[in-house]
Amino acid sequence: STVPDAIVCCGERVRAVHIAKGYPAGKMSIIFNGVDLRRFFPSLAARQAQRAALGVPMDAPLVGTVGRLHPMKDYGTFFAAAQRLHKRLPQTRFVLVGAGMSEDQTQVARWVKEAGLIGYVYLLGQRENVTDLYNALDVFVSSSSNSEGFPNVIIEAMACGVPCVATDVGDSALIVANTGRIVAPENPQALADAVTQLLLLSPAERASLGSEGRIRVCQKFTIECIGEQYAELYRKLCAEQ
Repeated sequence: STVPDAIVCCGERVRAVHIAKGYPAGKMSIIFNGVDLRRFFPSLAARQAQRAALGVPMDAPLVGTVGRLHPMKDYGTFFAAAQRLHKRLPQTRFVLVGAGMSEDQTQVARWVKEAGLIGYVYLLGQRENVTDLYNALDVFVSSSSNSEGFPNVIIEAMACGVPCVATDVGDSALIVANTGRIVAPENPQALADAVTQLLLLSPAERASLGSEGRIRVCQKFTIECIGEQYAELYRKLCAEQ
C-alpha cells in the first residue's frame, strides 16, 4: 500500500474494508464499475423470445438471478425464499444462470426438490450472453450473504429495466437505492416478502420502477462515465509527476 500513488476501489464498502485493514485513506478513491448500455437495454422482443424459449407464459411471474454456485451467493436463502414466495403466488417461476447452476449439481437439485419447486425452476448453467434473460424477468434477485464488493449483475439487470431485490452486502444498497428493495442477508422471509411486494405491483408500476433503475444506471454507472473518471485520475497523477 506504500508503493502506488493512488489506489482505486470499485465501491464504498470495499474502500472502508481496506482502510480498516491499514490501507492509506488519503491514496484511495472510488470509481464504480460500469455497464455498456449498448449491450444491456430493455427489449420487449428479447423478453418474448426468451420466455418462449423457456416455455414461460408472458403473464407468469418470473424471478431470476445470475451468479456462479458459491457459498457467498447463498442460494440456500434464495431457494428458501422461493419456496415461501411460490406458496403465496403459485404461478411464479424461477430461473438461475451461472457456472454450477444445473440439474447435475447434487446440491442444486436438492434445493429445488426440498423447496417443492420441481417444474418451476429453470437451471441454465453458464451463459456468455444474459441480456435476453434479464429482459425476460419481472424481478431480479441478489441473495449474497457476504463478500460482495460491487455486484455487476445488479447494474446489468437495472440497465435492462428490471427492478431488483438485493441483500444489504457490499454496495448493493447504494446501487439499488429507491428503485427496488434491500433486505438483510440470510433472511429468507424478508427476501420473499420483498420480491412479493414487487410482483404484486401492477405491470405499469413495475415498469416504472424498472425505468427508474435504468435512469439511475445511466446517470451513475455507464462505462463511458467510469472510463472518464479513470482518465481524469491518470491525468491528475501525470500532472503531479
